[in-house]
Amino acid sequence: MNMNKYFILFAIFFLYSCELVVDVDIPIEKNQIVVNSFFTPDSVWKAKVSLSRHILDQADYRYITNANVVIYDGEIPFDTLQHDSLGYYRSNKSGPQPSQSYTIRVNAPGYSIAESSSSCPTAVAAEFSEPQVTVGEFQETLHNFSITFTDPPGKNFYQVMAIAEYRYTNPQTGQGYVNRFNPYIYSDDPGIDAEEIENSEGFFFPDALFNEEQFTINVKMSTHNWWGATTPTKYRIYFRSLSEDYYRYKTSSALQNYASGDPFAQPVKVYSNIQNGFGVFAGYSQTSFAYEK
Repeated sequence: MNMNKYFILFAIFFLYSCELVVDVDIPIEKNQIVVNSFFTPDSVWKAKVSLSRHILDQADYRYITNANVVIYDGEIPFDTLQHDSLGYYRSNKSGPQPSQSYTIRVNAPGYSIAESSSSCPTAVAAEFSEPQVTVGEFQETLHNFSITFTDPPGKNFYQVMAIAEYRYTNPQTGQGYVNRFNPYIYSDDPGIDAEEIENSEGFFFPDALFNEEQFTINVKMSTHNWWGATTPTKYRIYFRSLSEDYYRYKTSSALQNYASGDPFAQPVKVYSNIQNGFGVFAGYSQTSFAYEK
């Protein structure tokens, strides 16, 4: 073996034995209040209150159970939410009025007051066609239907989602259960397919392509479920009109989930409208259609 070969072997050994250790000083920031509250005229006021975690913190989420959570109509206190369990606060009063601005203020000992203002839009009337059953390219069962609506003036945001429910009886015990799941639902219409963002809660899209026009979306829903139900299944399709706060939070959350674990993906910051804290306070209104197959 000549000297060149010795040199090459030594160089390879030297390169593999070297490590570059870089100490990164990540500042420890004080925990802040996290508020997540989605409101709709169909339900009472609800909010979940917890504490933020440091990026290196592996501990479980810490819920705040002694906060003062107040909803304001303008500057007038409208309702005080009571703690239920695991950081959830709820009201016994009716929910919000559409197109009316509300403010939430969360005060917990030792932390700055977290607050936000938002509203929920008026529900947009929609016509649902009768579902037609077809078989997809992967031999999956699809329910195909359309949703027709008139887009109101201004900038609007929408969501289409589905909830399925069926009864299951354990053959060994005879005990019955009700199982619920979110079927995969989407639209492959040109334009909508390019604009929509999907997750387990259906798909989201703005009115950029049909502003102030009557519009029809063609929707497809895969009815497969992992429990193998053989009994009839009840489906409810929701057509939601969203506040911009709701739309931006849900779509940025979905994009962050898509990017998670991908070393080549650009980091996605989840939208927040909470002052002195994190989370979202946002509203939506909805119409729905139910059927059984």
